[in-house]
Amino acid sequence: MTVQPQCDFCDSKDVQWTYPCQDFGVVGVNTDTGTNVGLLGSAGAWAACETCAALIEAGRWQALAERSVATSPTAKQHKLSPDERALLIRLTKEMHEAFRQGRKMERLAYG
Repeated sequence: MTVQPQCDFCDSKDVQWTYPCQDFGVVGVNTDTGTNVGLLGSAGAWAACETCAALIEAGRWQALAERSVATSPTAKQHKLSPDERALLIRLTKEMHEAFRQGRKMERLAYG
């Protein structure tokens, strides 16, 4: 079975770029309650569609986090409250910051 690559930021199937990145783990914490919401992490390169790559290259991290949350399966399947959406954006920004810190080199064309 062949696995269809997808953007690690928005789940688009139109992957155009890969970003080599060190493996990392991030403990997600609800900053309102201090509650640990789990270990998040990544292994290896991240795939990106053209739109997400443009946001990365422009340093538009807030817009990238908002796009990631808006297109996530969780957000699509459930009506998120404003507080839940804000929490998911904060956790996504933490992941993106770890990605940003772990980038090894410039992006590479996919394929």
